[in-house]
Amino acid sequence: MKIIFTLTIFIFASLFSSSVLSEEIKGAFGLKLGDVFEEDLYEIGNTEGGKIIYSFQPTNPHMSFLYFGVLLTPDTKIIYEIWAWNKYDDSAECKSNFEILEILLDKKYSTLKSDIISMDSESAYYKQNERYISLRCPLEFSSSPIYLQYADKELRKLAITEEAVKTNSDGL
Repeated sequence: MKIIFTLTIFIFASLFSSSVLSEEIKGAFGLKLGDVFEEDLYEIGNTEGGKIIYSFQPTNPHMSFLYFGVLLTPDTKIIYEIWAWNKYDDSAECKSNFEILEILLDKKYSTLKSDIISMDSESAYYKQNERYISLRCPLEFSSSPIYLQYADKELRKLAITEEAVKTNSDGL
């Protein structure tokens, strides 16, 4: 009896751990968070916080997105965020694409999904340790953007540390 119980626990643990491992947030569109970005650097804009967004050509793009960008640590060029976005003519088209993408992400990351409520957008959020995926379709009047972000908070801290090393600390 003890052997059967132990074997049952072993099988259950093996099945559970393999399903969790298959849902690990690694990256998207052919890029991995934590990898060094090897492509040429082409700035395509800045975040609201002033961080540079560099464009990249995805190896496996999704038809819902037209634009692809990465955020990199300033010195070592390590990828700490991967972005994809598009603008739609109306909110119904954005919402329709959001719903499809959410189902696809749910299939891949079901156990990582967090319940969040947003009054100003359609939102889906998936979290694993210091990594997360955010899918948003903010409510706007003239056009409706959709955003997908894969991010690593620890690597973002590395980016801030690399930036701080270049900053003068006199007067602190």
